[in-house]
Amino acid sequence: MTFEKIYQIVINEPIYLTIVAILLLIISYSILKKLFKMLVILLIILIIYIGYLMYTDQQLPSEDNINAIKEKVVKGVEEGINKLDQMSK
Repeated sequence: MTFEKIYQIVINEPIYLTIVAILLLIISYSILKKLFKMLVILLIILIIYIGYLMYTDQQLPSEDNINAIKEKVVKGVEEGINKLDQMSK
């Protein structure tokens, strides 16, 4: 059975289409839920870090330091994506 046949069966049958739509909604909800949890955890860690720096009377990172770190991270992610693209070919 090819994907075209499966696609035609799902599109032509309303019951199958409903099942696929529900499955896609469940999958997208679970992904968003995990991303939200990760975001909350990162925000908590950031707040604790800033609180620690203020408690120990250390200076907060300057905007230049933050931008330099951000550029390094973006460059590393782009290199990783390029390596994954090369591996998939």
